[in-house]
Parts: sequence; structure tokens; C-alpha cells
Amino acid sequence: MRRFPALLAVLTVIAAGAFGVARLGDDGAASTSPVSTTATTAPSIGAPVSRGCPLRPGDDAIEPAGTPAVGLASNLVWDAEVDVEGELAVLAACGVSAIREDLLWEVVEPVRGRFDWATTDRIMWAARDAGVGVLGILGYAAPWASSDPEGEGARNYAPEDDDAFAAYAAAVAARYDAPSDFWDGAGSEFRPLVGLEIWNEAWAYWAWKPDPDPAAYASLATATATAIRRVAPGVPIVLTADPFQHRSDGGRPPWFEAVLDAAPDLPELVDVYAVHPYPDPRGSSPTAEGRSASAGFDRVALVDDIARERDVRRPVWITEVGWSTSDARGGVSEEDQAAHTVAAIERTQEEWPFVERFFVYTWARDRAPTDDIELGFGLRRQDGSPKPALEAILDLLVAREADEDG
Repeated sequence: MRRFPALLAVLTVIAAGAFGVARLGDDGAASTSPVSTTATTAPSIGAPVSRGCPLRPGDDAIEPAGTPAVGLASNLVWDAEVDVEGELAVLAACGVSAIREDLLWEVVEPVRGRFDWATTDRIMWAARDAGVGVLGILGYAAPWASSDPEGEGARNYAPEDDDAFAAYAAAVAARYDAPSDFWDGAGSEFRPLVGLEIWNEAWAYWAWKPDPDPAAYASLATATATAIRRVAPGVPIVLTADPFQHRSDGGRPPWFEAVLDAAPDLPELVDVYAVHPYPDPRGSSPTAEGRSASAGFDRVALVDDIARERDVRRPVWITEVGWSTSDARGGVSEEDQAAHTVAAIERTQEEWPFVERFFVYTWARDRAPTDDIELGFGLRRQDGSPKPALEAILDLLVAREADEDG
């Protein structure tokens, strides 16, 4: 397995709660009182993570740093049967120190004004115990708040009321940001929340129905960021900022520029721009040229170019990217999944010093059927065994520690 000792140079570590509103030079370098159905005090810290990485027998554990270089999209909240504590302990022992996880509105506030923290508390407590950071995704619409024209409360329609979404976001920030009454007596100084991302892929018709609406998203993001700032001024706020839309008719008009046109002052409220640079065709290498400006992995650079032109630069986080090993069209071999993942990290390192975080999609296991491309992005097979891509990522982390020690 190859080693990449220079990885940390590009994936800069950011302390949770200490980000502030960053500015980049040309060198690249509301109070809420929700009703809770759970206890308001975190349990005492659990047993320390055991030595040894179960995915790499024979390796010593890498001590969790609490702030990530490479992170993984985790999707733990979607499966009620998953052993959250066990999964995060494994990741920590193997050197993965951050996950990207849904903090779903419909789970947190199933009924307007009544908050149920059981699911998200469990994730945050487990992350605290393991020393793993959490980038929380704020979304989607709760059924009672959805603008679904059919009246069925579908989550992927915009909320009818920006302020209702903003109140949920502020409640999440107030509960999990440091300092917070929630953590009093927890027995650990580590606070896992490393950022809050406003919606996931709002630029795409599958995530914002019936089609993406830059002005509507800008309005929602403005209300949400304002509400978060009132209760948790230190938590990094992440804006979805891909350059182009994915519309249901196949159109690819501008996204990030249109959001900025709709709300020119929005950058003053956010800290980070998020991009999901999946290549098109899907199986393409991140070093290949896209068939159009909207298709290549180099969309990452377009985000920074747009911000530079408007003098609103912020750090960029790749909060999701990956390759599927599905048998469907666009799938790749396990070997190519590993090669493309490594190439994406290397290219990021070599070309884009403004990128500070990199989350690989996904820690979740593959699922059946194998001809569904969306079910093959896992870094683990259906039986839980690691694919070569996961082995490569863990190898990066071992190399990182060796480089730091050397």
C-alpha cells in the first residue's frame, strides 16, 4: 500500500468552535427553549477506545486528534439498528477523526415546537467518547413544515417557513456547540461539533424539489445563519456552493453565483463553502477533464474563482465525493474506487491550498441490489469487510501519524 506523508499539508486541521468568519488572501492560504424528551445532561465519558484498528489487524490505534484531516460521510442516523458507539470507536481506533452526519429536522423536531434529541444526542455522545468530530447536516424539511404541493410532507421540498427551519438550526447549534449547558458535567473537554452545513445538495432537483431555487436557498441560508450566530457565534457555518445546478430537465445553470446574486451579504454570515465534485461521467478519474465545465472534479477550483472575483473568499470543504462499485452504468471496480479516491486527495493537496477538509462518501456498507449505483458507494462491502479504498484511506492516516512523529 502506498504512503502519502504530505497529506496533512493540504487538509488543515480546524479546532471546533474556534473557526470564526475566515478570510482568504490571494495566496489561498434567537435564543431557544425547546421542549426536550431526553435528559439535558450528557452521561459520563465512556471507556477509552481500545488499542488496535479492527480493520487493520496488527496496527496500533492512532490516537484520535479530535479535529479531522480526512473525514467520512457516515449515515449512522438512517439505521436505527446500527451500533453507533461501536462504529465510532472503530473509526477512532483506525485514525478517522471526523464524520459528516445528518441531524435531521424531522427527527429532532417531529412536531412543531416539540424537540426529541434521543437520536442526535446518542450520536454526539458517542462522538464525544470516541474523540471523533461531527460535521452536522441541517435538513431536510420536517413533514409538518414541507411545502410539498401534494400535501404529503415530502422532506425534499423547501420548508414553507424559513424562520421555522432557522429555529430548528439554532436549537441544534445551541445544544451541541461549546460552550453549552448540554455538556456540563460530561467529563470531557472535547466537543465534537465541527460545523453545521445548511442543507445537502440544495443545487440538485433530488434534494430541493421540484428544482433548485438559488433565491429561495439564499433566503433560507440567511435566516438560518443569522439564527445560529445569535446562539452559537463560534460554530462554523457551511454554505452549499457548487458552481452549477442539476435540474430535472438536464439544465446546468449557475448555482453559487445565483445564490450570491440573490443575497450579496450572505458570505458575511458563513465561514465555509461546500462542494461535491462528483465527476461526470460518474466513473471518471478526478484527474480527467470533464466533458463540460459543469462535469469535472475541477469544479472545486471554480468555487474559489467565483468567490475570488467577488472578494468573498472563504475556505472550501469537499463535504462529499466518492465512487460507486455498483454493477450499474457509472460504477467502477474496487481497485478503481481506491485509485480515484487517492487521486482526488492527491490532486486536492497539490493544486488547492484553500481546501481545508475532505469527506469521502461513504462509511456505510454497500447494500443490495448491486445494480443500483447509489447503493455501491460504501467503503465496506455488504459483509462489512473493507474495500481497497478504505484500506487506502487508512494507509494515508498511518502515513500522517508517521510523518508527524518523524
